[in-house]
Amino acid sequence: VQDDATYAEHWAGQRDIVIRIEPDRIVIERPGGASEDDDAPEGAGDPDSDS
Repeated sequence: VQDDATYAEHWAGQRDIVIRIEPDRIVIERPGGASEDDDAPEGAGDPDSDS
């Protein structure tokens, strides 16, 4: 993937992420267990959130 021109143009130099594809969702995490939601406002991207 790192050799792909689109990746190199848009994502090279960004922090590493881990992507898990599960039957009912796609999970994106930073190595170490922190999820992508750590930088998002509380409730952002969470359809079950009341906020």
